[in-house]
Amino acid sequence: MYTQYVPEQNEITADTERDMKEASDYYRTPRGQHPNAKNKVLFTSFDKVLAFNAFSQIGTLLTQPVLFVVGTEAGSRWQSKMAYEKATSPKEMFLVEGATHMDLYDIPQYVNQAVVKMADFFHSKLGK
Repeated sequence: MYTQYVPEQNEITADTERDMKEASDYYRTPRGQHPNAKNKVLFTSFDKVLAFNAFSQIGTLLTQPVLFVVGTEAGSRWQSKMAYEKATSPKEMFLVEGATHMDLYDIPQYVNQAVVKMADFFHSKLGK
């Protein structure tokens, strides 16, 4: 059995969580929609998604320098903060003021800041 992953635009209400509204605005409209993305997830995958812990081995496996680019208004900001705290490699967190998670995908005023920061970060870490 499959279920949808992101609410369709006509399902958004005042009670819909902000991150899901933004995901719908991005993934379910021409802004970011792709014809092969069917917005379906296997129902039996949910327990695996919930059980997955992306943070448990960060200190051990993440050995290269890492840059976290985070919108100050992103609902996912807590995840970047947690990953940053657990990382033991050279690390930096760059906050993009006013940006949400989805804004960093395609809104030039936010993406451009991130690209400049990434270029500087990689140049300084790779020495090229």
